[in-house]
Amino acid sequence: MSPKKREPKEKISLKDIESKELIIKNLGEKDRFYNGLKWGIFLSLFGNLFVLLFYDSVVKYFLKDQKAIVLVLIITAIILFIILTFLKDKQIKVSDEKDRESGALNEMKEKANRK
Repeated sequence: MSPKKREPKEKISLKDIESKELIIKNLGEKDRFYNGLKWGIFLSLFGNLFVLLFYDSVVKYFLKDQKAIVLVLIITAIILFIILTFLKDKQIKVSDEKDRESGALNEMKEKANRK
């Protein structure tokens, strides 16, 4: 068995690498914007739905009792805290992926500079 000959790989220029790097950065910014927009719309619709469904029983009760208002504020703060920690974890995962991608791009740049 004779060893297989390697076909020469395409030469990657520094300009190609930089253009890919810019594309990756722009995609990340757009994803963050649309993700924030989705969550904002979801939370506002959820709040409106809550008010519409429970207006008679809940909202009138809140107007009568101030302890209920404080209780709802505490529950809302807990829910927002849970949502924000969930989003923060997702952002950390996304940034880890981007770090890996940028590390791969840096390696490609170094190889291109050596040649």
